[in-house]
Amino acid sequence: MIIIKIMGGLASQLHKYSVGRALSLKYNTELKLDIFWFDNISGSDTIREYHLDKYNVVAKIATEQEIKQFKPNKYLLKINNLFQKFTNWKINYRNYCNESFISLENFNLLPDNIYVEGEWSGDRYFSHIKEILQKELTLKSEYMDSTNHFLAKQSSDFAHDDNASKLHCTCSLEYYKKALQYISKNLLKMKLLIFSDDLDWLKPNFNFLDNVEFEFVEGFQDYEEFHLMTLSKHNIIANSGFSLFFAWLNINHNKIIISLSEWVFEEKLNKYIIDNIKDKNILFLENLE
Repeated sequence: MIIIKIMGGLASQLHKYSVGRALSLKYNTELKLDIFWFDNISGSDTIREYHLDKYNVVAKIATEQEIKQFKPNKYLLKINNLFQKFTNWKINYRNYCNESFISLENFNLLPDNIYVEGEWSGDRYFSHIKEILQKELTLKSEYMDSTNHFLAKQSSDFAHDDNASKLHCTCSLEYYKKALQYISKNLLKMKLLIFSDDLDWLKPNFNFLDNVEFEFVEGFQDYEEFHLMTLSKHNIIANSGFSLFFAWLNINHNKIIISLSEWVFEEKLNKYIIDNIKDKNILFLENLE
């Protein structure tokens, strides 16, 4: 049995599921999800909803008793953290892993019957099961009606997402202009669907789309927007896990993905992120002002 802690927004939930699913398939064992975080969100964290129940995921919800089999109690974990802080050495648990940005080598050494939590980036942990994830990370039929109705009225060639975190570099208007210039040279005709969490700001500022057929997408839940984005032919993405993951799940083999080359301000971390998301379909553009 593999238990993985699910937390955060939609993209984080989907990514963590994918990590856990890769481990469960490796050992041909059951995947269970620890979702207790959503019932105990701390004051410093953004309030999030659990959304994996809307997808065709192959996993069950872990019980408290199952979690206790593998995860040390909070007091042991605090002692371990203090020990590591002052001695630079920690206790390694065979059936528990909390290592963010774990190397692929160490990830491949994780055993069966383990509880896993942490933060990761890129697809290197689960790229080998991409086709499986493209099927499982689809909405259940009861959540498809509104998006199917929308797609019946639209012909979407391109999806653009403007959801950017304050912790990241901000995508400039010049970045989007340059991205659209590149696309217009490579596509004879396109329909642009624009998704954003701040359309009030976006509408008056995206005033450079004179020769492009476009529509601002409104009125959908984030999981519905995510689904629509995966069905577009190509993607211009913001520097967020949400953007990157829907582009990765896009089933168009000839897709063009345009991404910012500066995701975070810290140079070393930015290089780590870019190295982990590089793909033959991704074109990186500078964030020109």
